[in-house]
Amino acid sequence: MRIKIAHITYSYFPIKGGADVYLDNLFKLLKEEGYEQEIFQKWGRNLPPHIHSYPPLPKIRGHDFWLVPFCLSLLSPLIAKYNLLLIHYSPYFLPLRWHRRTIVISHGVTWDDYPKSRAGKIKKWLAKFAFEKSTSFVANDSFFLREMGINISPGEKMFSQVLPSRWFIPNCVDTSLFSPSEEEGTDIIVPRNLYFSRGVHLAIDAFKNIRKDLPSSRLLIIGGVGDPDYALRLYRKVRELELEDKVYFLGHIKWEKMREIYGKAGICLIPSLFGEGTSLSALEAMASGVATISTPTGGLADLPTIKCQPNPDSLAEKILEVYPKRKEIGRWQREEVSLNFSLNLWRQAWLTVVKSTLKGGE
Repeated sequence: MRIKIAHITYSYFPIKGGADVYLDNLFKLLKEEGYEQEIFQKWGRNLPPHIHSYPPLPKIRGHDFWLVPFCLSLLSPLIAKYNLLLIHYSPYFLPLRWHRRTIVISHGVTWDDYPKSRAGKIKKWLAKFAFEKSTSFVANDSFFLREMGINISPGEKMFSQVLPSRWFIPNCVDTSLFSPSEEEGTDIIVPRNLYFSRGVHLAIDAFKNIRKDLPSSRLLIIGGVGDPDYALRLYRKVRELELEDKVYFLGHIKWEKMREIYGKAGICLIPSLFGEGTSLSALEAMASGVATISTPTGGLADLPTIKCQPNPDSLAEKILEVYPKRKEIGRWQREEVSLNFSLNLWRQAWLTVVKSTLKGGE
């Protein structure tokens, strides 16, 4: 009998963010192993035949993500036909908890922005419920596991079970696809979609502080407009600081073209404030030999980035410290990523999880 797997997610096609790339890598891996797969995602046009869309959701900005569970309840008869569910967000497990074989995936903590708020408590409860009740669970950072009550240090026990059927599998990168260029770039890039949680404003304020020290550098912000209000705030900040000739918003760039961006960059900034797993953008930049600076937020603590505190002064200080040694630091970070965050390690761990989950649900 051919195994049929359903991926339950919010978005996938067209591929825009790190979670979409993650699903795409997983889909390709399981396809190579002969599994039959289909994907359930939000409403879209001209979708390939293996992708099902939820009914069009009300256009309530920022909330359609949370309406998906209601759609999943309606689709239960269809979803029941699959042998295994790969649920890419913890809140989507609750309406599907009846299924015999489930693997829930965490792409980072979603409640650390307002952890004591009602919304924060609900998000954490949903994650903990999925962590305890799913057949298997895969966390991509150690911070999530600590939030679940597990005593684990950053970077510890990667690619292994931390509890029975509970795994720590960080994001990984294809180091043959993302590789260093000979060019010694001068631009500073921020590959972040425009959400407050991604800390893009910190990068702009930090760049203002070091502009005179690095006169040949530009700040390139690469990402889609996730939060229009926040994006307007960033555009206004650039105008007020008179940085229009140095700070550029490049918008969303297709994932397959990001290699060109990394190849021309000198430094990469990941200044996230919360809601961060083991950032794929950080790993891609480091695999490309681009010296990468990040805050220690969430899963970023698991990565070999140069750490700064989440404020403009600390970020500016680290940029000036790293810039003259950026090639050397980039080489070291690529070596670390090649050794500890290779896509081959990720593939092997995921195949073990899928096979053991299918066997355990018999």
